[in-house]
Amino acid sequence: MDRSSIARLAKGLNFRLILTLSAIHMVLIPLLFGGILYMIKQGFQEQFVNQVRSEAYLFSHLAGKDFTQESLTTLINEATTFAKILFAEIVDENGNIIYNMSDAPIKVKFNEDFFFGQNGDGVYFISVPLFVSKYATNYHLRLGFNESNMDHQIQLINQRIIYTAIAYIGLTFALIAFFIPKLNRMRKEIVRQAGVLEYQSCHDALTGLPNRVLFENRMKQGLEDNRRQNAHYAILLIDLNRFKEVNDTLGHAIGDMVLQETGYRLHKLVRNSDTLVRLGGDEFALIIANVDEEGATTVAKKLIESVEKPYFIEQHRLHISASVGIAVTPQDGKDTKTIMRHVDMAMYEAKRTNMGYCLYHQSLDKNTLHRLALTSDLKESLIREDFELYYQPKMCIKSNKLLGVEALIRWRHPEHGLIMPEKFISVAEDSGLITAMTSWVIKEALRQQSVWQKQGMFISVAVNLSPINLFDAELPQKINKLLNEYHVPPEYLEMEITESAILSDINRAAETLTRIHNMGISLSIDDFGTGYSSFIHVKKLPISQIKIDKSFIKDMETDNNTSIVNTIIELAHHLHLTVVAEGAEEESTIAILRRLGCDMVQGYYISPPLPALEIEQFIKTHELIKKMAAKNNMVTLTNTL
Repeated sequence: MDRSSIARLAKGLNFRLILTLSAIHMVLIPLLFGGILYMIKQGFQEQFVNQVRSEAYLFSHLAGKDFTQESLTTLINEATTFAKILFAEIVDENGNIIYNMSDAPIKVKFNEDFFFGQNGDGVYFISVPLFVSKYATNYHLRLGFNESNMDHQIQLINQRIIYTAIAYIGLTFALIAFFIPKLNRMRKEIVRQAGVLEYQSCHDALTGLPNRVLFENRMKQGLEDNRRQNAHYAILLIDLNRFKEVNDTLGHAIGDMVLQETGYRLHKLVRNSDTLVRLGGDEFALIIANVDEEGATTVAKKLIESVEKPYFIEQHRLHISASVGIAVTPQDGKDTKTIMRHVDMAMYEAKRTNMGYCLYHQSLDKNTLHRLALTSDLKESLIREDFELYYQPKMCIKSNKLLGVEALIRWRHPEHGLIMPEKFISVAEDSGLITAMTSWVIKEALRQQSVWQKQGMFISVAVNLSPINLFDAELPQKINKLLNEYHVPPEYLEMEITESAILSDINRAAETLTRIHNMGISLSIDDFGTGYSSFIHVKKLPISQIKIDKSFIKDMETDNNTSIVNTIIELAHHLHLTVVAEGAEEESTIAILRRLGCDMVQGYYISPPLPALEIEQFIKTHELIKKMAAKNNMVTLTNTL
């Protein structure tokens, strides 16, 4: 029931209340007072009849004692003094009149009454036996009692009751008139409260946007339009990436402010004919009428761009991103359940691929089932530790000296064999398993490093951190505990973080990274250049190294990336940062990097990622080559001399 319906109902209730009260007082009250009057009248009349009968028998008794003309006349005169008896006569058993009241006020024929006012003559006639002791004959005394006094009393009572009824009805209507304004105020308050309840039932209290209830109603309406008018609707499911980290680290108050700001930004972009709702948590949904896939994609891009603008919440500068799933009716579903399942799949695919948005397609059904199975297998593999670390060397580009290795995780799946990290890292992040997985990687890297150090190989090992790890307040403590457990000096451990992870909350990232840096662990920004960071942000962090993403390095000779790489190197050196180039696969690429002044290089030209035993052999071989080169240089120098 909507607010207008409730208003009409409340207004109608007022009218019906007044009408009902009027009916009660116009019908029931007269009946009530009439009943009271009837009972009172009956009581008076019965009292009169009983009293008359008693007096008649008393009169008969007195008359029978001294049955003479003189005594009867005296007795009658006394009775008529109070105007109670209007008629009196004595008859024998044959009906002959023995005595007649000569001066009776009325001259009527005797007609015995059985109830008050029976004949309407104002006289109550009664006949009683008259026993005269000196006569053998039985006589009857006939008397006529005056009914006017009792009539007068009854009339007075009638008037009083009528006046009372009129006064009561008048007072009632006066009270009704007095309470009508109050009833109107009550009606308005009911309407207002009903409007508030209706709004609250269909809107989100935090953002003010419609909620799931209204969303489902609009979905049903849209599907009905599909059937009747062949209309097209697009449903967009918007989910904020890594929003849980904001709540866990900054608190729910900051998280609520982020949601409010997000709702405001999204609302500014939609039309009045569209329906933007908050489904719950960090999920929003948008229903767009009369739009195809291309139009829905355009809207999705605008929504993502709006969300990705920096958030300034209290003293925090936050970078939030969003993943958007898109489904279009009727081709992607003809009922609410199917459409929501499909748009949910599309949203998770967008989140998994970091593409920002994704249109639903049938192959996602298979991918979703595959990810569910993969998540289940991943949990079991973490328990069994079905993982292995591969190591890729990092070389000094000037001296060709091995400076360290990067630890890269591989999954030894019991059925599918070796699985590369790009296939399961996102699954681990989405399922919350990434924290346990990162802990295993750090532990295994330090264990292996302790083995190498016992063999006399002192090289640094770099471990990749997930964005989620930066919001783990216990991460520095865990790392310190493992360093002590395996007796590895902190300068031989390096942490690599992607710039997108840092920018999700640069203040929180700076806090966590500073704690790690203060332990003596060096920090590196991985995949530099692929996000939205700048050296201004880098200056705020305890970073000692940046790694230029391989997308800039791989095609330096064919694409115009050389100037970009040169700029990054110069700026990094100006900030006293070491520069590592990833993805070096050609000797010519290394020559260009050497000319640009790059510090280190990492790529397949040097070595692909190798298991621990093979990387040991690589290190030993590399050291042997260096020693042989140094020896040959010494021999050449001796011969020259």
